[in-house]
Amino acid sequence: MKTAADYAIDEIRDYIYHVEEMGSWYGLNFEEISFSKWAAMEIINRLKNRDTPPLMIVESFKEEMYMYACSNKKTEEIFSIAVDVADAIDALLITSC
Repeated sequence: MKTAADYAIDEIRDYIYHVEEMGSWYGLNFEEISFSKWAAMEIINRLKNRDTPPLMIVESFKEEMYMYACSNKKTEEIFSIAVDVADAIDALLITSC
């Protein structure tokens, strides 16, 4: 039987599949697309083998990435993109429930 995390992982994998296409729509460059895919994969890794509800894991990831984005100007871009990805995945999971 599929868990909530399994369904969330499926949705995020679909999101990753479409990131490149979405990137061309929004004018993202290769680096931004790569950072987006990394963030989505990191969320998937955090969802595996956990009993925590998926939305809580995504929210925790988003808060952590926000802290990193604010702590270092040199790495601000990657972590800001990760926050945006977490927001998108959060909305995706809410609408797919």
